[in-house]
Amino acid sequence: MSTSGPTPVAVPSALRPRPAGWRDPRLWVGVAIVAASVLLGARLVGGADDTLAVWAVRGDAAAGTMLTGNDVQSTRVRFDNAADAARYLAADSAWPGDLALARDVSAGELLPRSALAAPDSDRLAELPLDFSDSGVAASLRRGDRVDVYVTSPDRDAVAAEVVLRDVPVLDVLRDAGGLGGARGVQVILGVAAPGDLPRVVQAAVAGRVYLVARG
Repeated sequence: MSTSGPTPVAVPSALRPRPAGWRDPRLWVGVAIVAASVLLGARLVGGADDTLAVWAVRGDAAAGTMLTGNDVQSTRVRFDNAADAARYLAADSAWPGDLALARDVSAGELLPRSALAAPDSDRLAELPLDFSDSGVAASLRRGDRVDVYVTSPDRDAVAAEVVLRDVPVLDVLRDAGGLGGARGVQVILGVAAPGDLPRVVQAAVAGRVYLVARG
């Protein structure tokens, strides 16, 4: 009597996934997607800064002031269109040199081309006046406008006459050496009427000039 064991059952071999080869189209699709994402990101980053550098004034300045590189600073601004951007002086290169103002400007104001005087326009004459500390208001500063009063040489007279009206203050130099070497304040005015200058200078020597700031 013979005994036989169970009939052996054939076990199929396990199937292992093969790594995708370089000829697999799915690999190239993935590479194309990654490359497109990188290119799109680079374009977005490159186009993020669509601002333009223009000049802005650091402080108040009156008409007739000669602006130097120390009076301006570069700032970036986003303009709606090219026409708006063209109204301002671009700061894509060094400051071109001393430029005269045709009107008053305020601290922080973007410098429009219309605020600059034409190269062939008449420039204001600079009139420096020396005062003692008590002769000039402490609040007087560059960019203000003043009326110039001259008193009579007669000590008994109390009348004062306005000889210059609405004159721009080009600069105020505190603790500057005044007449006779005294310490005080020097105020530089921009004067367009040279005919009045001799009288103002003569009165300044005698200490009979007063500046009244306009509101």
